[in-house]
Amino acid sequence: MYALREVAIPFPVESARRRALDIARRVDAGAGPGSLTDDGLHYSVVTGRQLAESMPDVLAGCLLLAHDHANSLAQVVRPGVRVRVAGDLDHVANVNIVEPGGQYEAHVDSYPWVMLLYLDGLTHLDLWDCEDAFERRTRDVGEHVISPCLGDLVVFEGRIRPHRARHRFDTGQPHVSDEPRMAIPIALVEVPRGDVERRGADALQSSNAHIYGVA
Repeated sequence: MYALREVAIPFPVESARRRALDIARRVDAGAGPGSLTDDGLHYSVVTGRQLAESMPDVLAGCLLLAHDHANSLAQVVRPGVRVRVAGDLDHVANVNIVEPGGQYEAHVDSYPWVMLLYLDGLTHLDLWDCEDAFERRTRDVGEHVISPCLGDLVVFEGRIRPHRARHRFDTGQPHVSDEPRMAIPIALVEVPRGDVERRGADALQSSNAHIYGVA
């Protein structure tokens, strides 16, 4: 269902966290494309375009990690599949920032695959096998709960696997920092049949508006 691997992050993490907090856009929105509840988004984000303009070293590092690890991790999930980084700059990578009390709703993605790079150890990632499982089972905790550490990559099929990010501080675990949790999702498509353009430009534009809080 997912694959996880610890890697060396090819850019200075603390500097990246500080810069991300400086330029992130706050998003408070209701349900949108891909949402599975009405919980909405209450988080901050650095878009792919912002990364390219203001944090190019971070974007380059993410692309390097995708080049080195995305295919082998995806093949753990589904043997024989081949993936590549998506071509849309808005979606290729972004920094998701969730503070204690914030949330990134349960949802499915616009792109077939996602590779998540974690910049701390402050996240619980809830995964469900499919949307039917999400509807049938309790929504408080995923069927699979992953607690990644700094430098972990997690790869799964984001379009068909409902998922949600929670800050560990909100779960009442002792000794958990109240610093914001940060992760970088990197959008992946399948080769050769993974051209997301088949879903239509309108669908992607609508998704951009929801997750980035823009019209």
